[in-house]
Amino acid sequence: MVLKGNKDIVYYRRNGKMFWFNRVWRVRRVEKEFMRDCTPGIGRVIKQNGYRIDRNKNEYKTAYWIKDNFGGDIICINEELNRKDSESKPDYIWKGKWWDLKNLNGASGLSKRLKIAIYQINSNTEREPGGVILDITNAGISDKDAIAIVKRRLSESAKTKMHVIIKRKLKVVAIIKAEKKQT
Repeated sequence: MVLKGNKDIVYYRRNGKMFWFNRVWRVRRVEKEFMRDCTPGIGRVIKQNGYRIDRNKNEYKTAYWIKDNFGGDIICINEELNRKDSESKPDYIWKGKWWDLKNLNGASGLSKRLKIAIYQINSNTEREPGGVILDITNAGISDKDAIAIVKRRLSESAKTKMHVIIKRKLKVVAIIKAEKKQT
């Protein structure tokens, strides 16, 4: 029995539990596929003019983590230089695409923070969206729950192909991809 639906997402209840599916977007884990195109340890971390490490310590450390785990050139964006009309910019340009870092400090708010990050990446049309790096080290949430929340949020909010890399400390928990279904 369908309880709620729009053209993309259908919610339904079966045996007292809520389920949903997305008709347009396919969301799946892609760790092996993602790693095929990576060259861990090879690349550079580049600071944009005026980028201040003292204000962006976590971003800068994560840029080196990206280089060490996946490779490629990472440009750390100076938000003050690139901000227009209080518009928020993603934190990095990695492999020519926009990437945003979100650090979570509690279990609540994961879905909302991810929604904001997806909006930031999709609203900046100068470059193709890459994705979000989600650090759940201090979130107090299990890996399984984080993956489920990310999959659902991507199904509801993704407007273009993108990835979410979930990390805890220095370990990759999951890499999740949203892409349009083939028709």
